[in-house]
Amino acid sequence: MKIAIVGATGEVGRMMLTCLQEHKVPVNDLSLFASSRSAGEQLFYEDRPITVRELDENSLTNPMITCCSQPAAVWPRALPSQPGLAAW
Repeated sequence: MKIAIVGATGEVGRMMLTCLQEHKVPVNDLSLFASSRSAGEQLFYEDRPITVRELDENSLTNPMITCCSQPAAVWPRALPSQPGLAAW
């Protein structure tokens, strides 16, 4: 499953990572996004390091599931180029 987490370095984003691991969600492609302050940080998923990238308008390319813990003000940067993407 292809999953993207926006706000991955915050408390809620880290909890999302923990939940995915604890529930053994079959993730084969995990993308982590955060602000420019956190870009480059490494987080771990199942003992493998994943580099956090800065969220921009090209970040969310065809994820199956996108989990977001960022404020609504962040979304306009990512959504304009994503026709058909639904956000709750």
